[in-house]
Amino acid sequence: MRDADWLKLVADPAAAAVKLVTLKALFPGANLSKILMERPAMLLQDVSTLEENGRQVHRLLERARDRDALVTALPLLLEPRTLVSVLITVDKWYFSAQDPIEVLENDPEMLIRAMACDVPLEPVFDNPDGTMSVPMFNYKEKRADWQAHIDKTQPRLHWGSSGTKSLL
Repeated sequence: MRDADWLKLVADPAAAAVKLVTLKALFPGANLSKILMERPAMLLQDVSTLEENGRQVHRLLERARDRDALVTALPLLLEPRTLVSVLITVDKWYFSAQDPIEVLENDPEMLIRAMACDVPLEPVFDNPDGTMSVPMFNYKEKRADWQAHIDKTQPRLHWGSSGTKSLL
């Protein structure tokens, strides 16, 4: 965080305390010290945003064995948009063969390792009704007009098809 952001927190300790209590009420088993070491900017959000994000995270992680332990291990999951992106990404990595929440609970470091290697997360799109959507295995679901035109006029050649060169 920038110095000015820290100043906002220090200038109003009562508001920061309310936000801490709100976070602890939402995630009673979570280690807030660890979470806030990684994501101190959470304390800059207003209480209503923290509560709404908390409700969405609870809904998205309702199948988790220990939601609080998971968000402690991966504080970035406390932002619903990021959580959706992570869940769909892990789902794709495992070709929908395993529950992405279970995968993350069994090995939360997997996501950290992937991010350290700059493995991109799947995009999340905003719908007009305020909900979020993500492309599943068919990436043509959310194509810009120019991308759809290229798909139509210049189909990609796949390795092994005629017209492609071998790397060997």
